Amino acid sequence: MPRTILAMGAHYDDCVFGVPGTLLRAVRRHDRVVILSLIGDYSNWPPARGREKELLEFSKQLATERGMEMRFLGWKSMGFEPTLEAKRAVAEVVAEVKPNVALMLWPHDRHADHEAASAICHAALSQPARLLRRDSVQTAGRIFWYDNGPGHTIGFEPDTFVDVS
Repeated sequence: MPRTILAMGAHYDDCVFGVPGTLLRAVRRHDRVVILSLIGDYSNWPPARGREKELLEFSKQLATERGMEMRFLGWKSMGFEPTLEAKRAVAEVVAEVKPNVALMLWPHDRHADHEAASAICHAALSQPARLLRRDSVQTAGRIFWYDNGPGHTIGFEPDTFVDVS
């Protein structure tokens, strides 16, 4: 039976660098794969300045071509924290997507955006019904942290491996 996988990160490339094989394997299994990037405004990132909308549209296009859905929230880099507003915004996505499995950034990282995103996503996945003041919200039966690459994550020791060959 197809599952729904929700992969969450701070930036447009966190999930595709952190868990690409897992996401592609899920697509091959005919699972629904949704990627959520908390940052959706790249106007303060010099490489994308003036091309912010194109970056988002191209990222969505690449995801769609590979059988995935990509979504963006509206924050800028270094422009969000684990506030109630942020947790509720991500909890709304959790409530809508209804993931069976969720993937989120490891909480200890050298990039403040990654740490903030991890805290926000952890709260939204752990307590979506309470954050949204609803009686019930389906959340993931399994939640995994992921390492998004060398030089970022601090103290990550993987204990779950997915054969993506």
